[in-house]
Amino acid sequence: MQTAEELRAELAHLEAEEKKLKRIQHYNSEEERKKSYGKSRLYNGTKIAIVLIIVYLVMVGTFGSMKIGPFSDFSMDDFVKFLSAFSPIFITLTGSIGIGGIAKNVAKSIAEKKNNSTWGEDLAKSGKT
Repeated sequence: MQTAEELRAELAHLEAEEKKLKRIQHYNSEEERKKSYGKSRLYNGTKIAIVLIIVYLVMVGTFGSMKIGPFSDFSMDDFVKFLSAFSPIFITLTGSIGIGGIAKNVAKSIAEKKNNSTWGEDLAKSGKT
């Protein structure tokens, strides 16, 4: 039979093991949750495409205004008219990406204050609580 001191030591050891296992389990579930919440490839691809299109248009406008090489016959008036025709689309797309990111960050910070990390992500995904 074990003495009371040995039993206490074993109990303390078991409690430490339980805390360690709970920490590991929480860490693993937190990692899985973060992986599943990641942005979709379509979303990231769309964001990259918008940035590339904007960079391309800026470069064309810059070189066109300098009238260098193949841009010697470039008409800046026509280019500005072209851009103004598509400006509502780009404004809407870039605005939605920005507002979506802001909403997600606000919801996440509210959730962290309430110590319920999944609530903010659910709100950001669906708009419901």
